[in-house]
Amino acid sequence: MKLTILLCLLVGSMNGFAQQGAAPQPLALESPEMEDYLKSRKPAIVTIQVDNLPASAGTVGVSYKLPQLGTHLQKNRVARLSTNNTLSIILEDNLPYQQVFLTVDSFVRMGIVVNSNLHIRIDAAKIKRKGGNQAGEEVSFSGIDGDLNTVLKEYALFRIHERDSIEGRLLDQSTKTSNKRIAMAAFLLTADSVYRQLQAIDDAFIAKYPHYGEIIRNETNSLYYGLYCRPFSFREIPAPMWEKIQAHQPYFMSVNALLFYHFLSNVTVNNSKNGPANIQQLLYSQYGDYNAVQQSILDSIQYYEQLNAVEKEKSKQVLKNLYAERWKHLAHEQTLLLEKRNIQIIDSTYTGPRADLLKICLLNDMKAYFATTFPVLQAHLATDWCKRIVDFQLTQLSAYQKQTDSLYTLSQIINQDKLYIGRPLDQLPFGANLYRLDSIGKASDLIINLQARFKGQAIIIDFWATWCVPCLKDMPKSGKLHEDNKDLPVAYVYLCTTGGSNEKTWKKYVEDMKLPGTHIFVNDAIMAELKRKFNAADSYPTYVVIDLKGYASSSKIKRMWGMNRNSLKQVIGMP
Repeated sequence: MKLTILLCLLVGSMNGFAQQGAAPQPLALESPEMEDYLKSRKPAIVTIQVDNLPASAGTVGVSYKLPQLGTHLQKNRVARLSTNNTLSIILEDNLPYQQVFLTVDSFVRMGIVVNSNLHIRIDAAKIKRKGGNQAGEEVSFSGIDGDLNTVLKEYALFRIHERDSIEGRLLDQSTKTSNKRIAMAAFLLTADSVYRQLQAIDDAFIAKYPHYGEIIRNETNSLYYGLYCRPFSFREIPAPMWEKIQAHQPYFMSVNALLFYHFLSNVTVNNSKNGPANIQQLLYSQYGDYNAVQQSILDSIQYYEQLNAVEKEKSKQVLKNLYAERWKHLAHEQTLLLEKRNIQIIDSTYTGPRADLLKICLLNDMKAYFATTFPVLQAHLATDWCKRIVDFQLTQLSAYQKQTDSLYTLSQIINQDKLYIGRPLDQLPFGANLYRLDSIGKASDLIINLQARFKGQAIIIDFWATWCVPCLKDMPKSGKLHEDNKDLPVAYVYLCTTGGSNEKTWKKYVEDMKLPGTHIFVNDAIMAELKRKFNAADSYPTYVVIDLKGYASSSKIKRMWGMNRNSLKQVIGMP
């Protein structure tokens, strides 16, 4: 996807501006005043009204995504218009000026910002004449946040193709520099050029709306500084730019703000002064706490790592296998020690809300062992509203884990006649069974039915989308893993979202890739609920493993290209 599609509209986070002519009064997310401000705040409300909707439209679905702090960059929610074609949404969090990516059925999508209340009115007749789905004249805003969204809708469309190209270039160069595919010197030249072009576009728009200049420039800076930081792991950011990054404070609860904090957290932890974490050294510091097997693995690694360069090169595969064994037997301990190290580095660099926001960015790497890692992080937070975020996510993950674990027991006693996983569509000659799932009682019913259908087997679930390039690149690796390990008790289930695709396109991809296994074309709302149940990332591809004992994990497999027979046996719980 292009960057502007991912980021959608710019939004603001400030404690007061009600009219287009009023000067914004920004309150940065990391402002010390934020805690007192949030104490009396109620969650914002969005109302939607669709006019001139033809009777043939039927029930209209609404999906929305909200950037959030914590284990995932966004959370997905779904709803439906009532019989009078209206909907009221009360946001779950009370953070100010929340960015929301809103899609009303398949005919309009938009980015909005909600601080107090926003009413959205959509004229379906104008959408039909317009023949597109990008929010334009068919959408109008009112309410306290109405004027802001009217301006930001105009900004989103302002020189959109030019800005899209510039932002895409910055993302591309940042990614390639991170992967060491282009030189840092080339990136610095590109970044400087891109920033000047983005500033020129902003200046042209701000000339019409001067009172919005600060918030628009702030959001552009969040995007730019975040992607600028990205390639600088274990490298030193030039001093003049580092001063600007240090001074920047996002106003918005937006994707750009979250990317800024995540990449700043990463470059802080992985800075040029500290160097990469020495996992072996960290684990050895707690040597006396481990059992005999764990100690033996560490001792073996210690021996091979201390060999001279020639001997070490000869022992490369042995070390690789030992590292895999270390992760197998000491993953929890390693995660906890890395967490403590990273917290210490952040606390030695920053204080107050900024330190806490950067520490919250560590949550995603620790979620596999959230029961122990989250309380450790929470104990190192000084900001109450940040503590509440971690506490909420810990409670939520604990509840999801308990529910998911209980499904295994239910799957063992379920009536075989009720194993509904979707409407059967086709059986392909290479061993692929195709289904379509548009509705089901609860998302957990699908999990139970899959476990019952594949009783005695582990299950690897691949969440993917037809428009997801990384998904399509990774899936042949999954097919090879399946082919090379047919003797292992593993069922491969591929869940493709209906979002942004159709059944014909999905079937074509399955047929072309010739992947054996169970393929289900899943309604996007069900897909979102499944991901929540599994504590899985909102992005694609995402993998969930249900091991031979029925325990589910969304962190055991990051990508299929790194899997082999040994790692496969490890993740499914085989000796």
